[in-house]
Amino acid sequence: MTCIYNSPLLFSTSRNLFFRLVGLLRQNTLPVAVLDGVAPSLKSDVMEQRQQKWTGKITTQKCTKPNLSRIRFSKISQECIQLLNSFGIPWVQSPGEAEAMCAFLNSSKLVDACITNDGDAFLYGAETVYRHFSMDSRDSSVCVFHMHRIRNVLNLTKCDLVLLGILLGCDYWASGVSRLGPVGALRLIASLKSPNLHVDEHFLIKFLTWLTSTCPQNCEDFNLNPFDLRVCSSVIKMWLRVGVELKNCPYEEVSHQK
Repeated sequence: MTCIYNSPLLFSTSRNLFFRLVGLLRQNTLPVAVLDGVAPSLKSDVMEQRQQKWTGKITTQKCTKPNLSRIRFSKISQECIQLLNSFGIPWVQSPGEAEAMCAFLNSSKLVDACITNDGDAFLYGAETVYRHFSMDSRDSSVCVFHMHRIRNVLNLTKCDLVLLGILLGCDYWASGVSRLGPVGALRLIASLKSPNLHVDEHFLIKFLTWLTSTCPQNCEDFNLNPFDLRVCSSVIKMWLRVGVELKNCPYEEVSHQK
């Protein structure tokens, strides 16, 4: 597949949407479709990588103004809108990321859940997400995730998930921290779970600003932090590496996007 406008892809998308709508309506479920809008500039690198994957072409010149309007998907979107209108299915044009609008509708209790494989929905505030949703009569499946279980069982808040995305990499900061996996990232997040700390977006930005601007070199330097944060030496060494690798990370902008 070299061009997203090729008829096989367009036909496949419309066909899949048709059968999904039919399946949902048959079980008395009224879906609300959400269409992507203009992507934030932070996502330009990821979108460029995806475009290269779709077209098989590598961009040799750096664009000063990357195209974030998803024009390549406009024909597919219009076909989907026609199909949705034919069914009488409500749809919403998101001004930005579709997951953000899905999360808003869900958190506002206007819809019961979000059907998406993108875990970013929780970072935007979604409460219930259906992943790997399939209505295939031979192999139907769905994985249901609830934010209240993430909070109660995993002890992770929305702010923790934002930090997790920054550490491991996300659409807005794809590189993450090198050689840091999920286990290590969770150790770092757990180290902030101190009774004397209230970890919210404001604290997260202040802490990362101190970490990346002060650049503590050792455990003694780290223990001079203004947050009265005391953790073991192995975790401190991990934070020291995070401070170096996030120096160019627009973490404040990433946090505000979520």
